Amino acid sequence: MLQRVKSDTSRLIADGESRIYRASLRLRDGILYFIAAEGADKALYLCCPRSISTDFKGTASTVGGMHLFKAGFSAENARTLHALFPFTAPVSLRERTTTIGCGDRLGLATPGHVRAIAGYDASPVLAQQSIR
Repeated sequence: MLQRVKSDTSRLIADGESRIYRASLRLRDGILYFIAAEGADKALYLCCPRSISTDFKGTASTVGGMHLFKAGFSAENARTLHALFPFTAPVSLRERTTTIGCGDRLGLATPGHVRAIAGYDASPVLAQQSIR
């Protein structure tokens, strides 16, 4: 059943233009988690064939018999995400031998920076984007 969820997520998000970030797809305890964009608006989504109980703050809906939860980007939701998926939390790179600083004031180049150093024995230092 979750294979169906994975294949139908684009249809569940919105009637208009939407894009799922495939690298963000994570399955945990029968719930599919992913980030998607509807136009310029990005959010974390939870999708499941059963009702979803979560600590994320957001809105729930049901589409085609599937339960969908949309959680906006906020500090509170980030803390919940870090607890659920520890690899998303910031970590110290103090003990790493090789680090590469990546500047990205607008937050558009970070995925490219991460792909550029993939496969090398180096760790990216990703700039914290501001909301200015």
